[in-house]
Amino acid sequence: MSNYYPKNTSSTSSKSWADTLISNYIAKTDNVLIRATPKDTILEEWLFDHKLSTDTAKYFIFQVGHDVSDSGGDNKRFVTDVWLYLDSNTGKLYEYNVSNDSLYLWTK
Repeated sequence: MSNYYPKNTSSTSSKSWADTLISNYIAKTDNVLIRATPKDTILEEWLFDHKLSTDTAKYFIFQVGHDVSDSGGDNKRFVTDVWLYLDSNTGKLYEYNVSNDSLYLWTK
């Protein structure tokens, strides 16, 4: 996990507001790629990718996925299951739909 996004300074927890939102998303999402990941053998992780500023929002963009490798543990790589956009102005989390090139508000 990256620490390049703002931490929640009002909390005594070491988790940032972004980490808390993403952890909650992973635990409660209906996303089939994340739900299909066997929790006993594969750990879902997230990586900070970049910031995006628009006229109406400032997003912190994360890749959520897991590591895979070839048999024998060779050629280890990170596979992205979903892109998440966190609006730092509103604290809302959006899923990015690649095929529609659009954001959908995640509500759970």
